[in-house]
This record gives sequence, structure tokens and C-alpha cells, in this order.
Amino acid sequence: MTIALFFTSLALPPPLTLQFTTTLRAGQGYGHDGDGCVIAEAALRSAPVVQRLWFDAPNKRLAQTNPALRRPPVADGNLTVIGLFAIHPPTELDIRDGSTQGQRVCDTEPLPDAYCANGSRTCPPIFGDFGFGKLNALTSVLGCNYYNTTLLSRDPKHGTEVWQWSWVNPTRIVVNGTTKMYNITRNYTYTLATAAEARPDGTRPLLSFQWTQSIPLQPALPVHRDCFLFDYTEHYVAGPIDASRWKPGVPCTNRSANHAHRRRPLLPTRSLLT
Repeated sequence: MTIALFFTSLALPPPLTLQFTTTLRAGQGYGHDGDGCVIAEAALRSAPVVQRLWFDAPNKRLAQTNPALRRPPVADGNLTVIGLFAIHPPTELDIRDGSTQGQRVCDTEPLPDAYCANGSRTCPPIFGDFGFGKLNALTSVLGCNYYNTTLLSRDPKHGTEVWQWSWVNPTRIVVNGTTKMYNITRNYTYTLATAAEARPDGTRPLLSFQWTQSIPLQPALPVHRDCFLFDYTEHYVAGPIDASRWKPGVPCTNRSANHAHRRRPLLPTRSLLT
């Protein structure tokens, strides 16, 4: 029997471990197909979107495969994108293994400007701040509210804690051809290790992140719930990342600054989980 303790705490959420390697697994579900979270959990078990991720906040750098979180990552299956934010200018490396010539190929270009709070895309790219508030690639745009959360439950047997923030916002949307104001509920839920499982520096590994959006609809379907799940536990290793990860190993070709920037190195938002 598993005992989970449920309560609300006014304590600040603990600091997260921000230097790790993992295989990110993601699943999504939409309310028009049923309960989005049931669908997302099934997808996470049977057909997850998979991405290899190297996250190094202390050194302001990030690497990932399958950067667009596609299922399956057919076109970019051999692509690794590296974002180096600590150098000037902040730079992206696109490394492809097993190209048509059977060799590693590297392209490089400056990272694009970030979106500013006023909506313009003129702010410099800064690791951990991709535009609106203190976002980071660990939590993605959907998960930028970790520091608003309170402790929801603790499961000592499994060594986990759940921290959550709920937000109800009246929003004007079109339902069944009619525009009305609806109270849209969004939940930002983080499952992390307990204090007993903390790192020597006191930080906690983030095990999973869940984002839900609930929209009241017609009586036949009282609640439309969209759900997006991100699991960080597979092949998770916390701590420093080998320096070779950040080096292409071959000369890189500079792409023209006029080329459209196609892959930005941060975890995509829900629209990219396809």
C-alpha cells in the first residue's frame, strides 16, 4: 500500500538540479479525443516522443537530439543541436552524424534574438530567459511557473514530491460557433525527488512535468482537458557533463545570417509535440 500525504505548503519550492543528462520522453492528449491526460499517459507508455537532452545551466549551454520533438524523428534522427549561450556571440551548432558522405557535418550560426516582454524579437539570447520572464529549457515555455507552485503531496515510499500551481483565467473563446467568456483552468505540476533523494548541493532532480488546460464546454462534454507530459527519468544522470559533448569534433561551416533560423535550442512548446 502506498501512502501519499496531501497538503498545501507556504514554503518556497526547492531548487532544481540544473546540470544533467537524460532521455526526455513526452506525450500529449487533447480533450476533443477524450480525457487528454489519459491519452497522454497512454502515449507516454506506448509511443512517446523521445529526445536525448544534455542540460548545463551553470555553463549556460544545452544540447538535444530531435529538437522539434517529432514522432518519429525521421528527418533529423541524426541531428544534435547545441546552444552555447556563454560565448560571444551566443552560438548554435547543428551536428549531423552519418551524412550522405558518411561523415560528421557541422553547421554554425549565431543564435537568434529572443522575444522581449513587449513582443518584439530584438532582445539578445540569454540562457534561462527566452523572452517572457525567467523561462528555461528545463521547464519549457509551458513550465515557466515552477516558482509559483506550492507543495501538493509527498510520497515517502517512492521518494517523490508533487508541487503544483493552478491558474484560472477568464478567456474569450469560440465554442460551437459562439464566442463566450470561459474560465480556463491551467495546472502546472512538477514531480521531483524528496529531500532524502536530494543532490549533495541540496538541489532536487525533476522527475516529470505535467501541463493541463481545462475548458468548460457543452453539457454533453462538461470539461475539455488538454494534457502534456514530460518525463525526465530515463537514463537520467545528474552532475557535470563531459566537455567533449560541446565540441563538434570537425570544422563547422558558418551559415549565412540571411538564412531562416529553423531550430532554436530549447524544449518546444505543446504545438511541437507531433
